[in-house]
Amino acid sequence: MNITIKVEADELVQAILQLAESMKTNQPAESVEKPKAKRAKAPVEEPAVEEPAPAPKAVTLEAVRARLGELSSDGKKEEIKSLFAKFGVAKLTELQPEKFGELLAAAEAL
Repeated sequence: MNITIKVEADELVQAILQLAESMKTNQPAESVEKPKAKRAKAPVEEPAVEEPAPAPKAVTLEAVRARLGELSSDGKKEEIKSLFAKFGVAKLTELQPEKFGELLAAAEAL
């Protein structure tokens, strides 16, 4: 019977030699330090980059005018006039463009 052992690790060879030596002398072998397993480095997670929120689309004068026209046709002329008063204007063209969105939201609540 032939046994063939292929040895690839130097540590294994060293451990066998130490064992054989300790068996000859009947003395315990020096402890052989096990090779430390290499830890795979955890992948470094980069902080998530949040996409900036899309800027709200600017509400145009034409869009507000169209919606107010629809509401006016539905019989809400007085409510629209009170909205203008609330915003401190007598007519739509006097309103600052940055307030169009607020006015439109208030008009939708009518």
